[in-house]
Parts: sequence; structure tokens; C-alpha cells
Amino acid sequence: MAFIIHVGYSVMIDIGIIIEDARLVVQIEEFLNGSSDMRVLFSVASLPSLQKMLATKGEPQVILLEDGLVNMLDYIDLLRSRRNIRTLMYISEEDGKVTSLNGFGLNGCFVRSQSIADLPVAVRYVQQYEAYISPLLAARVLQLIRVNPHERYADILTKRELEIIELVCQGLTYKQIAAKMYITSFTVNQHLKKVYAKMKVHSKSELISMVLTDKNG
Repeated sequence: MAFIIHVGYSVMIDIGIIIEDARLVVQIEEFLNGSSDMRVLFSVASLPSLQKMLATKGEPQVILLEDGLVNMLDYIDLLRSRRNIRTLMYISEEDGKVTSLNGFGLNGCFVRSQSIADLPVAVRYVQQYEAYISPLLAARVLQLIRVNPHERYADILTKRELEIIELVCQGLTYKQIAAKMYITSFTVNQHLKKVYAKMKVHSKSELISMVLTDKNG
């Protein structure tokens, strides 16, 4: 299950960090600032501090948010008028957190036990595709629920769309799905747009969350 891609990036990605552990924040800041296409605008440990930073430092494209640190309803309300900000949840557990993405409209999950070297990749995915799931989390969740959307969605989706959903839930990128199905990445994107419309979701993270939640329900 590969998430890493190697392409050139020219757009600078501004990042905000909401994490309580100061030592961890220093480590993350040094690593992200070491990437040529990223810079950390600010790091805070509370919602009021975030509000002040948004007013003084400007809006980042991606916020790395520690799970459980802030009230999520208040956080979402604060960002309601800031639709260009993506949220990457920083979690310490590998089980079940992906299902919260849909409910709060978040864009991804990064597991703390994952190598910090993967963090820039996760940030780029969230900024570019609005979705990222840690391979550790995706693998664990798939082990637990064994995603198979065919029976549940066969009445509204085509066979090709169902195949694409399965590959998306396995963590494959558009390019990897295209190669596996012998179609273009553009065609994959067009199929997913139709899937989003039929299932009333707006992103890959919402789609995966719906499949996982339906399975658990």
C-alpha cells in the first residue's frame, strides 16, 4: 500500500500546527521546514491561540491537528468561513479514527507511530487531493472490516465504479488505480466524480469514511 510519490513541487505549502507536546512540535517544525516546498507559519496548543494566529499570521493551507486537543465542533465552526484550509488529524491510535473524517469534514489521518519522514507526503496529499490516510491506519481498518462495497452499492453504482471504490479504500492513488485498471488517471477522476454525486460525498476521505461507517453499521 504505497502513498509516496516523487514529483517536483513549486507551490509553497503553509502549515499550522496544533499540538500540545512542545518537543514534538520542534521535531515536526524542523522536519517540515526542511522540505523545500513547505513552511510552518505557527504552532499553538489551543483553539483561542489558533484564532489569534489566523488573524495575525494568516491562513495556512494545511493544519496538523492533534486528536483530542480541541473541541471539534468549535474547531469546525472556526474554520467554517475558511474553506481553503485542510485538516490533517495527528492521532496516536490506529483503530477506528478514519470514521470521524466524514462527520467532521476532515481531510486525513496521520498515525503518530508512522515515520515522520512520511509527514511531508501526507501534507502534500491533503493540500493537493484533500485526502490522506496513513498506510498503517488503512491497513488496520481493512483488516478489521474487510471492505467490500459490492453488495451495498450495486444498485446505484456501475461495476467499474465499485472496482474503483475498492481500490480507493485500499489506499491506492489515482495513478496506481489507473495502472491496475488499464485506464488513465483522468478516467479514474471522472469515475470518482460520478461516484461522489451518486453517494452524496465531496471528497475521497468522505467516500472512504462512508464505506467504513456503513460496514460497521
